[in-house]
Amino acid sequence: MKAAPGESTWYLQRVHDTWVRMPCPAATAFNPATCLCDIVTSSHHVTQALPTRPVCRPTFSLTFAKGLKDTSPNGFWIENRGVKIIDGRGHFDGKSQLVVPGLSNMDLGAELTVIITYKQTDASVRQTLVANGCCGVQPSVQVCAKPGSVYANVTTDGSDGHGWGTVATDGQQWQTAVVNLQNDQLSVSSGIETTQTVARGRVLRRPRGLVIGAGGACGGFVGAMEEVSVYRCDPSLAY
Repeated sequence: MKAAPGESTWYLQRVHDTWVRMPCPAATAFNPATCLCDIVTSSHHVTQALPTRPVCRPTFSLTFAKGLKDTSPNGFWIENRGVKIIDGRGHFDGKSQLVVPGLSNMDLGAELTVIITYKQTDASVRQTLVANGCCGVQPSVQVCAKPGSVYANVTTDGSDGHGWGTVATDGQQWQTAVVNLQNDQLSVSSGIETTQTVARGRVLRRPRGLVIGAGGACGGFVGAMEEVSVYRCDPSLAY
């Protein structure tokens, strides 16, 4: 879109190879800076611009029902090391894993959310859901499923060094773990309970990309997953 010459309450919309003149909604004018009709008008005089709602999009989003692909705007390649995709779920045997090299050395910032929907087949031992370590490199982000609970640890460059938390889960049922770093607080939630701890600063970079089902201090994951998503913003603002 672009402004219509001499007419603030109209704009030009490109349709195929033709520019079509279109009206803005009542009491609004076209804003060339945003390419939206987001300027409020009164008697054809500009009064104020409408507030812009921030938008949060995932840095990485894997929903197995949509296949083995990152559906975020980044479209990161996913390396499959033995994970079987059956009925829209990823099945892990304790040795299989998925690796996302595109997240290597990424600045994950001071605002981070990781969402994992999973079900353990063997819930008797600690198993890694996601982490960004491996091969002698300690992860700065790690989420592990433990017997009856889920554990998360985030290492930052702040004075506290890291934040961690453990919350109860519902045995071997489907679980959704949400790990959120925001406003110098790390929260871990399982849907049953939530815990918070101080975690100041930015998440440390790691040369290893995100590893799903391995890559942490816990063992390899045995079970199935439906979703793994990573946000570097507040996902409540996603659309």
